[in-house]
Amino acid sequence: MISDFPYSVEDEPTDEWKVEHVLQWWLLRAHAESDAEYDKIVKGLSQQLEQGKKELWDAHEQVSEILNNDTINSDTENYESSNNNMDTENENTQNTSGKDDETKPDASVSSKLGSSTTSQTTTKPNTIRVDIISGEYVGQSFDLKPQSRNHCWVGRSQGKKFRDKGISLPKDLEVSTSHGRFEYARGKFFYMDAASTNGSRIQDMEIDPNVSHEIRTGMEITVGQTIMRITLLTT
Repeated sequence: MISDFPYSVEDEPTDEWKVEHVLQWWLLRAHAESDAEYDKIVKGLSQQLEQGKKELWDAHEQVSEILNNDTINSDTENYESSNNNMDTENENTQNTSGKDDETKPDASVSSKLGSSTTSQTTTKPNTIRVDIISGEYVGQSFDLKPQSRNHCWVGRSQGKKFRDKGISLPKDLEVSTSHGRFEYARGKFFYMDAASTNGSRIQDMEIDPNVSHEIRTGMEITVGQTIMRITLLTT
């Protein structure tokens, strides 16, 4: 076989070609076709791998949400049951106390009634005010009202539950599609990282995924490049 091939693989053999040239041409053509087929196979496998990874992550997020919902719901049911028992005990105590106080002066009764009214008018926060203080969305504010079974989600997704009842951050490329969520249970508000790629931080400390952390006014939560300042409001 000759070392110099005077033609290209795109040329077609003619009667002027030597046997060595024809053999060399067939060899080059076979190599070119093999390389093209190899590239096609590699590209196809890469696409299948990326699709498989995406489906796996989606399944992981769905399972995490289901497991966490079951835990929150169980805690809420226990809390409500405990509250019912406490209400029953308080009613019995008030009834007994009322009988003992029937002979006391009117001033004492008025004082107790005033104290009871003040206690009843005390309300708990029902809204989470989220102020963005750093990142692509600095200056924006969101008022979130999560319920025991309706969480408020934070992520890069632009889906309805993010836009209408949560926080959508599509420009922050370090935020996962479903990064985390705000929750309500046992009369308190919580934040949970939903196993995001880059994680979440509360007060500059990284938190464990799929664990609910109670939040209070003044706390700062970091997701990707976005920093959120929390204020609990009664509206």
